[in-house]
Amino acid sequence: MSVPVTHFLYLGFGLFFVGLVGALLRRSPAVALVGIELMLAGAIVVLVLFSRAWGSLTGQLLALVAVVIAVAYAIVGGALVTDRSRRA
Repeated sequence: MSVPVTHFLYLGFGLFFVGLVGALLRRSPAVALVGIELMLAGAIVVLVLFSRAWGSLTGQLLALVAVVIAVAYAIVGGALVTDRSRRA
């Protein structure tokens, strides 16, 4: 039994929307960073979905690059949030 493509599309859009709401409505920098990470995760899900549907590896490679950038972003953002909380 296979999961329909639309379910993954809804998952990607849902992650992106929840991340957008979290990034825009919260004042805490840590919550805003988590929201941006959720937006990236939603975009990666949709990239892999379309890449798999069209039979091309380009989207999957782009998703891998996005994951590496997201990890670097999380490390730098976490360090900034930690440093800011130590100074306060």
